[in-house]
Amino acid sequence: MPRGADTAIPWFEIARTIVENDPITMRAEPILQAICDEYKVSAWLGKARGLQVTYLVVCNSTDPLSYKVSVGGTTRSLYATSSGKALLASLPLQERKAAVAQLTLTPFTPATITSKTRLLKDLEEGEARGWFLNREESVEDALAISARFVWSGSTYTITVAGSLKRVERQLNDIVNTIMLATATLKSQANP
Repeated sequence: MPRGADTAIPWFEIARTIVENDPITMRAEPILQAICDEYKVSAWLGKARGLQVTYLVVCNSTDPLSYKVSVGGTTRSLYATSSGKALLASLPLQERKAAVAQLTLTPFTPATITSKTRLLKDLEEGEARGWFLNREESVEDALAISARFVWSGSTYTITVAGSLKRVERQLNDIVNTIMLATATLKSQANP
């Protein structure tokens, strides 16, 4: 039989089956949904590959003023998003400096960091805290927080985002919840 549509491999179905049975996504989804429900924010899990974060699990807020991303989407920017900063800061210091040196820091908003020196300082501060902040740097009136963890040798980020006022009002609680979520998922890496 000649090769054609009738013999095509259903790649989409295969990919969906893998994602639906991936232990990290199965474990992360209820955690992210609980964060989304409790704080009325969007929450997602991203996986790093090279210098890009791809979203694997997304729980978008039902609030009309919410920050939304889609499964399969990628981080908008390494320097103006909290997940991008978490990824950059995961690099050894010399690699981090080299990666930042290659970036063109084009502003998305008036709050976007456009100084490489300031960005390196922001990455250092985030690394010291254990979480990374994007306060209106990529989208006005939005605040996002990310923390990272390693699962089976891969780097992942959990990001929570929402309206500036809503997230700022709950910042400490959200940060504590994200840190607990990353610790929980990291501890399950080798059950």
